Amino acid sequence: MNMVGCCASPASPASGALSRISQALVTAALNGVSDIDLVVVLGTTLTAAGLDVAAIEVACDVVDPERAQHVMRWRRVVGGTDGNILAAGIFQLMLEEGWTVLRSPSPPTQWGEREGPMPQAWEGEVGAGGERVGPSATEFGSNAHLTLPSLARWAPPSPPADAGGEGPTSSLRNARNNLFAPVLQGGATDAVAFANHLAPDATLGFFDDVMSLFSTERPGGFTAAEIDLLRLVTPVFALALGARLNAAAARGLLQTYLGRNAATALLDGRVSLGAVEQIRAVVLYCDLVEFTNLTERLDARSLIDHLNLFFETMTRPVSRAGGQVSGHVGDAVVMFFPIAEAQREAHLCAVATKAALEGLRALEALNAMPDRRSRPPLRARIGIDIGEVVHGNIGSAGRFSFTIIGTPVNRAARLQALAKDLGATMLMTADLAQAAGIPCRAFGKHALRGFDRPVDIVGAGVCDSCDA
Repeated sequence: MNMVGCCASPASPASGALSRISQALVTAALNGVSDIDLVVVLGTTLTAAGLDVAAIEVACDVVDPERAQHVMRWRRVVGGTDGNILAAGIFQLMLEEGWTVLRSPSPPTQWGEREGPMPQAWEGEVGAGGERVGPSATEFGSNAHLTLPSLARWAPPSPPADAGGEGPTSSLRNARNNLFAPVLQGGATDAVAFANHLAPDATLGFFDDVMSLFSTERPGGFTAAEIDLLRLVTPVFALALGARLNAAAARGLLQTYLGRNAATALLDGRVSLGAVEQIRAVVLYCDLVEFTNLTERLDARSLIDHLNLFFETMTRPVSRAGGQVSGHVGDAVVMFFPIAEAQREAHLCAVATKAALEGLRALEALNAMPDRRSRPPLRARIGIDIGEVVHGNIGSAGRFSFTIIGTPVNRAARLQALAKDLGATMLMTADLAQAAGIPCRAFGKHALRGFDRPVDIVGAGVCDSCDA
């Protein structure tokens, strides 16, 4: 039986090639190679197995706050990959129709040069393995023996009898006629695309489909045995790519929600409640001015957008300087700079205060933009302190957070609150300001709520108009 997707004989050359290619992909995935390198491994091992693969295109969903799709293209003549694919329309159609395999029109590629009529576009059927496949492959020149429904050949719809001109029906037909045209340009003679679906329990969130397309420049296109091999290899590739991208997505999401160091700690196994460490750090407590008033003036969507823009503007310079976000407390954000080495303490005090001032200047620049002059201004108050904090999993058995607590966090929050009374934008202890080496205005000793001893306080970025 000659069926695409059926198991090859253990003694056949195809089974040996499948074993070698699968082993190469699994080994690469276990060694933690990048997703791009996995595509390179796929291309080079297929070539070594004797397949004339000119290019491979891959597209998949990705769990990433900054992008929705991940695409890669490998070309044999280049030997590497890039981020431009030509098969986007093919992949989209396969997903819409639920097809798992779709092949280009058989060579020669010009419709008028074919023997016999072109089959009609078809809604799909169930293949031998239960998969949905595209139009059946019947009467295709040198590949006429591939008549089984598990191999899909793209067949454009025939025009309706009364079709004339370039109306909507004709435009759609022309677009579908050219579905494979971008892939077959530049010398390619044949192309076959595969869709491999990962079940929810086998993947992370939105990452559930791996689309791949293989093209060749060999006259006559791919053979039945080669398509057989590709059909068996692509699920292995999908699993290897899924493992790689899921690991990257998990790490990326943890870093997005928890911060770089906290994510690393959790991935290293510090996942139990009470798994904490004591560290020395510079702590910044940054609060949005007039937030209560804003809740009355803005609708919910505008309020969230306002708050997100504030957080992004203030945390960006801190993250860029090596600081971390511990968490958000309503309209406030707690950030910190861990001090791993005592000799770097003064330097990190300077880095932290300069990053905070950079955030304040960024808010001023944002408020001065023409499109924001009619909107409520974004303003901040900041308290900065230094000392020993506890860093780790804190909460209850059902829900805990990776955060920092301790005297410097509380004192930074009190300094931020005191800034309103003193007409300052940013307050810190005199010792910290001296270590940072920045010019400040002295405010003398002040008692902070919850602390027994008055604190010698200085301010930077004095602002007499912060009234809330």
